Amino acid sequence: MKKNKISINHSIGFTLLRGVFSIYIIVAIVVTLTHMTIEYFNVKQMIKNDLALYQSTYEKPLSDALWDLDEDRINTIIDGVIKLPSITSVQIFDTNNNIIAQRKSDVHLATNEIIAVDFLIDHYFDIEYRREDENSLVGVGVFYSDRDVILSKLSTGFTLIIINSIIKTLALWGIFLWLVRPMLIKPLEEFSHAVEKLNVDDLDDFKLKIDSAKRNELHVLADSFNHMALRLNCSLQEIKASAFALNHANNYLEQLLLSAQEMMQVNDKKALFKQYVQFLHKGVDTLESSQLTITYLNRITKSANEFTHVNYQLSAEVVKGHCLLHFIKGSEDTTDQLPVKYQQLAAKAFMVRNEMSSELVVPFMSKNQVLGVITLGLLKETPLSLADHSYIETLTQLLVLIFTQLDNQQYLEFQVKKRTLELERSYQEIEQKASELERVSNYKSQFLANMSHEIRTPMNGIFGSLQILQNSVDNEESHEIILTGLSSCKSLLTILNDILDFSKIEAGKVEFEANSFDLKELLNNLYNEFKPIAVENSITLALNFDDDFHQYWLGDVTRVKQVLINIISNALKFTHQGSVNINISGSQEVVIKVVDTGIGMSEYALSSIFDRFEQADKSTTRKYGGTGLGVNIALNLSKMMGGNIEVQSKLDEGSCFVISLPLTRTNKQKILKEKALLAPPQLNNITILLAEDTAINRTIFNKLMAPTSANILMAKNGAECIELFKTHHPKVIFMDIQMPVMDGVEACKIIRASSNIPIVAITANVMSEDVELYKEIGFDRVLSKPVQLQELYEACTKYIV
Repeated sequence: MKKNKISINHSIGFTLLRGVFSIYIIVAIVVTLTHMTIEYFNVKQMIKNDLALYQSTYEKPLSDALWDLDEDRINTIIDGVIKLPSITSVQIFDTNNNIIAQRKSDVHLATNEIIAVDFLIDHYFDIEYRREDENSLVGVGVFYSDRDVILSKLSTGFTLIIINSIIKTLALWGIFLWLVRPMLIKPLEEFSHAVEKLNVDDLDDFKLKIDSAKRNELHVLADSFNHMALRLNCSLQEIKASAFALNHANNYLEQLLLSAQEMMQVNDKKALFKQYVQFLHKGVDTLESSQLTITYLNRITKSANEFTHVNYQLSAEVVKGHCLLHFIKGSEDTTDQLPVKYQQLAAKAFMVRNEMSSELVVPFMSKNQVLGVITLGLLKETPLSLADHSYIETLTQLLVLIFTQLDNQQYLEFQVKKRTLELERSYQEIEQKASELERVSNYKSQFLANMSHEIRTPMNGIFGSLQILQNSVDNEESHEIILTGLSSCKSLLTILNDILDFSKIEAGKVEFEANSFDLKELLNNLYNEFKPIAVENSITLALNFDDDFHQYWLGDVTRVKQVLINIISNALKFTHQGSVNINISGSQEVVIKVVDTGIGMSEYALSSIFDRFEQADKSTTRKYGGTGLGVNIALNLSKMMGGNIEVQSKLDEGSCFVISLPLTRTNKQKILKEKALLAPPQLNNITILLAEDTAINRTIFNKLMAPTSANILMAKNGAECIELFKTHHPKVIFMDIQMPVMDGVEACKIIRASSNIPIVAITANVMSEDVELYKEIGFDRVLSKPVQLQELYEACTKYIV
């Protein structure tokens, strides 16, 4: 009892008392401070009034003394003033604000000394000398008073106020404590002692009473506690009554959970049903059966319904106190619908009584769809209890979940097998089509290579003849015709290269080099090449470089040049008048705008401008010619270099092509300069061997090499070339690839087995894979047909001179 007794310091009464008096003290302090503040301002005002009174008393003597300039009398007056109460310092100034006399308490100060200003009150007044006709200002006086004067006047009043507040507070504290203890603290202690004695076994006779004549809040609290004890007693009786049922239900639930765990481990529907029937017998004490019929939905696909109907004979065996059921399978058949007697089923298990026997029918359903029915032929006719029905219902819900899972699993396995077969067939079809596409692509590449070879071979004769005539004809008209022929050959060669490049792009076989080059020099060269065409068509061709333009870049200069040639030549081709401006900018990437004032394009033509074999319309092809591949090739090459080409155009106004190439910046020192045009090298008495099966090409080669004075040996095939090589030991061999008897590849292999003589291939097979193959076999260089005179001279210079 004593250990639970509450000390006075922690009691509610004492806490309430502290709270009330804390508020009271705060209020008292605020009131006292307010009173003291008001008293302070009253005293301050009183001192100001005294200073004004002193002014009226001493103003006349001071004005006379100042008028007469009598310093002794001024000092005597100040000495009298400084002794007055409320005055701590005095200063007298003349009309020029110069100090005439000053005092601080009883201390005489010189006129040049400064009084420390630490005053709360100062009183300034003008000193005027009064005459009959007017008043004259003779000086200014100042009376000072400080905080010590104010505090001395306030000290007595402040002391009385504080003592009065303390006495009131202590008296009120004692009275409140004397009243609170019998009215609040003592009844609460009695209430606490009564509650402490409360025991759950004595709730029937428990009643809390408060000794007080008048009804107050404590009586209400006691009544509430008595009502709570009564309800607690009723609840305790209910808990005791439910304890037995709860214990029984707990055992029942453990058995159900064990059954559920074992059922969830099965992966076969028939095993699931056997487990289910086994647990029915374990959980329902009154259940005995000798016959079992299971009818369940067996879906292979979600659209096909098929019911399986199985009959079992059941026999029981007791092993170590546990009853085990043995399932002896009888008949089994399938049907496309549920038996008629089960088509109108209730949602829960039910009993069916016949004359000779009874059956327990357990349907299991999912979303109002009957998944199956389990029927047990009963030996006992004892009705099932509510607990048995609850157990069967819970176990059946678990059966539905596992059955649905197995059903979905079976469906998914079926779908996976089906999809796998479909994918295998699709994969085989794709492989077959890919093989066909590869074969077609190879046929196309071979066709293009053969066509290129067959066209380049006669072109070599035409182009070579024109090159020979260009240097031997002096007639201006004939020279112009030759230049026209050369230009036509180059145009045809450009078309051939475009077709081959397009084929490479489609096959993804384009390779890019990374060499430093001078973009400005490249553009100036292109400008010089296209300038005659522009002049001939009366078109202004301009090349403009922005201030932020960077000159040196790392990339494939051949592919960059190819992109620019396609776009610029297009602009010149479709511009009849006006100008073609080439604007170059960009410090981080190359940006080139080709702006023309040509025929422009419609929106429809603009949408297909980058399509292969497409021009603005069919009339464009008839009027201007071309394959329609140039712009497509330029776009694809730009994208392969990480860039892009964008175009804006208006019909009859012109077009603007914007080429952006994110190349890598480089320095001027890394630039590889192109070699200057070579003159015919002097190869007097030097033997050169040519292997070429076409007589025209042999003649053209001989004429092209005539200015070099070299000794040219001719072979019609690879076998003759090997014989001439062994007998004449030439300095260099120029060899065609496709020749009768023995081709150039086989001849090169044989020669390479015994000699390192320079061998240069002259071939119409210019596909990149062909060129790489020839270099791997042993050719030192590959010249494409038609042979360029400068390339031929360059090879001679490199391998002979």
